[in-house]
This record gives sequence, C-alpha cells and structure tokens, in this order.
Amino acid sequence: MFGIINLGKPAGPTSRDCVNHIQRLIRPVKVGHAGTLDPIASGVLLILVGQASRLTDCVHDLDKEYVGTFQLGVTSPSADTETEIEVVPDAPVPTIDELDAALNLFRGTISQTPPIYSALRIDGKRAYDLARAGETPDIPSRQVTIFELEILTYEYPRLVLRISCSTGTYIRSIGRDLARSLKNDAIMTDLIRTRIGPFSFRESVSLESMDSKAKISDAIQSPLIALESMPKLTPNAESLQRLKDGQHVRLDTHCSAPDQLHVALDLNHQLHSLVRYHADDQTWKVEKYFPPP
Repeated sequence: MFGIINLGKPAGPTSRDCVNHIQRLIRPVKVGHAGTLDPIASGVLLILVGQASRLTDCVHDLDKEYVGTFQLGVTSPSADTETEIEVVPDAPVPTIDELDAALNLFRGTISQTPPIYSALRIDGKRAYDLARAGETPDIPSRQVTIFELEILTYEYPRLVLRISCSTGTYIRSIGRDLARSLKNDAIMTDLIRTRIGPFSFRESVSLESMDSKAKISDAIQSPLIALESMPKLTPNAESLQRLKDGQHVRLDTHCSAPDQLHVALDLNHQLHSLVRYHADDQTWKVEKYFPPP
C-alpha cells in the first residue's frame, strides 16, 4: 500500500485517532498524516500510507482552505470554545461594510501571533500544555500568507469566513484579530477545512466508511496528486538506477528551479524519487527514494 487517503475527518476525534483507526486495519503498513486538525474541527485530513508517510513535509506545505464560523462580542484565552468564554462589555457592533473593509488588513503576507492554546513547541513543550498549567507562554509572531479572504454570511454576532491560506495559518487568530481591529473580539465556534492543495472535502471519504482493508486500499490515491505543483523529471533507465544507488547523475535537462526538490518519475510515470540539483557539479542526487510497492 502506497499513497494518500483524502479523509473527511468528523468533529470529535483527534487527527491521531483517525490515523490509529486506519493503522489498526492495515498493520504492519505504516500510516501517518499531514496537517493536524483540532478535535472540534472537521474536513480534509490527508492520511499518508506506506512509503507516502515520507512525503509529510511536502504535503504539509500545500496551501489550505477553510470555512470558519466566529462569534463576535465574546473572548476566551484559546480564541475558541475550549476555554472559559467571557462577554466583551460594551462591544461595538460592526457593520458588514466595516468588516469587509477591515478584511484588507488580513490579505497577502501578514504577521500573525498564534493563540497561546496551540500545538506550537516553546522550549520543547506544547504551548497548550504550558497554558493549561497556568503559564503564559511567549509566542513569537510569524509570517503567513492569506490568498483569499471573504465573508460568506454575517448576522451579528455570527460571522462566517472563507479563508485560503499558506500552511501554518491559525484561523482562530484571523477571526480574533479581525474583530479586534474593530474594537471587538471573537472566538471560533466551528471550523471546516475544505481543501488541502488539490484534495477537496467534497471528494473525501468518511472515517466510518474506512472499516476494512479493502475499502482503505480502494480509497488510496497516487502520491503524485499531492506533488502536482512540483517540477518533474523523466530520467532514462540507467539514470534511474544510478539515482537509486545514491550516485550523482548528469541529466540532459535544464534546471529552472535549482532551489526546489524535483519529482523523478520512473519508466511507468510513477513516483521514483525526490531529487535535488547540485549547481557545483551540475548533477542531480536523490534525497528520498521510493521503492515500488
């Protein structure tokens, strides 16, 4: 078994619970996931099966899309419903035009501070563990990119946003910071991840349907789908063997993106390896080789 399952995670179980469910049915095949979803969130969770688990970094870097629901006029330490909620006294009620205008502050590359209740590691510990222990972790801001941001529905205090963004974006922070820019505050009450790269929620399979090894096998998709945006190479048989053996190989192809990993395809146009160009001697070398399943 080798590939990716586009799983529609329900609200409730953790991402690890979903992995464990698949793992139990296909042992000893290795199973992992890319892009954790909080238990309260639902939507696309990519399950990496077999050797595809070594693609975690590549899959994790894919752009993502969410639909987030927020309640204005309240606040909480976690910016969602996990911690105690307090009403913001005398909070102004923004109009939809004010909200729409404020969205411009959050489009493009922005600086964002994740909530203290997050999975970020601070000195080796999860931020949410520190927060639950009564500490206030110092969380540095980060640069993220918001490609698209729009209001789907708004009837105060309920606001629904569609957000297309780079990996590492905290959707809770978007709603919180948007409200705060208008002298209000907000918590996230619901989150659906509608897309990771080319994988959409409407084309996902449900967790409950993954109840046998056969059904899991049928749901596995080619890992090349997740790598569609990466540049491709098609070496000949001799070069493929040398790459497999860990040798530096000269290829009759121009490298237009020397800083990027490239996908090397085998003679059947399946994933052979991830390779990188070495400008010093103008050769290619394997960084990750994927044996045939």
